[in-house]
Amino acid sequence: IEHESGVGKDLVMPSQVEATMLDGGKVLADVVWNADDLASVDTVNPGEKSMRLMDKFYYDLHKNFPRVHLFVLKGNHDSLRIGYNKSFLDLHNIHLCSDAENFLEPFEIKKGNEVLCVYQLPYLNQLNAPQICEDNSDGKLHSQKELVGSACEQILKSHEKNHKKCFSLLCAHLTTFGSIKSAYDEHAVGAIDDVDSSVFEKFNYTALGHIHKFQKCGSKGCVYYSGSPFPYYFD
Repeated sequence: IEHESGVGKDLVMPSQVEATMLDGGKVLADVVWNADDLASVDTVNPGEKSMRLMDKFYYDLHKNFPRVHLFVLKGNHDSLRIGYNKSFLDLHNIHLCSDAENFLEPFEIKKGNEVLCVYQLPYLNQLNAPQICEDNSDGKLHSQKELVGSACEQILKSHEKNHKKCFSLLCAHLTTFGSIKSAYDEHAVGAIDDVDSSVFEKFNYTALGHIHKFQKCGSKGCVYYSGSPFPYYFD
């Protein structure tokens, strides 16, 4: 199940506080991932109401579905502070990725004889992904397009070497070239940060966030934006 939260955005119709909790009560899956902005879509410093809601969502999900794994990414609107309790949350099957420090290390989920490797890429920039820059030969990566391309190449090589018989799932926060944006979504001049969806086609599945419209990317049917269940704009 994919889910875009942005729980810090307070809308009147419907109330996101109520709607998010209802979503938390309908989970019928082994894995849930949120690839979009988590605490807020308006500010990197969400208010007390937003933080309490996020905490309650974590609590309710784990209480009602203790075996479900929730994967959460830092979006470009989120503060690095959202990762401060990552170690504690990991103990409760809530896996929060606020930087790219361990981007080559998947979380493995086993079911019967099958193994799913989940890789996470938050919104990348030079500050939260220095190791990706260092691994690049020229050391001059600047755009998100280059950072994502380099990260995916390294992940796929590592997966082929260490987890060849396992399924691969990538969860990432970014903009793909040609994706359909709403008036709410951010637009980079000249599409300099837009990533070609072909870089994801060797993963078994790629779950994307950042664009709030549900859509398939590329031609192979394995790359999707989940979209948001809540209205963020009137188009």
